[in-house]
Amino acid sequence: MYKSKIYWKEIGVTAEIAIFAPKNKVEEFHVMLHVAPQYELFLGQLERIYEGERLLHELPIFKQAKPIFKRYFLSDSTNQQPLMRQETECSVSIIQQPPLDGSKIAVWLYLQKGSDIANINGMVVSEHNGYKHLWKMGMHEHKGDSAWQTESLLINYEETLQSFGATLADNCIRTWFFVRDVDTQYTGMVKARKENFIEQGLTEQTHYISSTGIGGLPADTRALVQMGTYAITG
Repeated sequence: MYKSKIYWKEIGVTAEIAIFAPKNKVEEFHVMLHVAPQYELFLGQLERIYEGERLLHELPIFKQAKPIFKRYFLSDSTNQQPLMRQETECSVSIIQQPPLDGSKIAVWLYLQKGSDIANINGMVVSEHNGYKHLWKMGMHEHKGDSAWQTESLLINYEETLQSFGATLADNCIRTWFFVRDVDTQYTGMVKARKENFIEQGLTEQTHYISSTGIGGLPADTRALVQMGTYAITG
């Protein structure tokens, strides 16, 4: 692995890049794009982030690299998300977690080179070496309390996994839960997640998957929980 940093002065965007490039194997890239605050409205910073993404793909090392997922961090997701592009080439999540540098937006991109990538019914599938990597981000509900929404999200995801011949217990590696008003809503999410995992056979006698729950605000004010997932088949 090696790291680098690029600053495009003309647009005030910094790219922090981590590259995993084993010889003759799939290459992976993690990139964080930040904008330098310039006393402007959100749209100005958004356009600079989009321009940074475009310039990133023009770098020689990123030729033929395809995005797997993007996670945008916003300062006011409810009002800002409607102003953003609708993206379908990769799995996208948008969450309100204001960047610490005082800007209104940052984005984390994960890209690969050397794998076949397709969007299958909302699931982004990266296929190589006999494996299928399944990514699905930004899932949320808008009815019920945090426990109900968590249970509903997990059930819907489990049904989606079935269409790929997969299950939560056998194939899911990672989930991310972002919880609105985490001080009051976190308990409901944890309770519903634990009960669901037990039903799926995930216990201290079998195994657990990595599952993070942290504070974050979905754009839909009715959504108390937003979930992202990663699974592997093959």
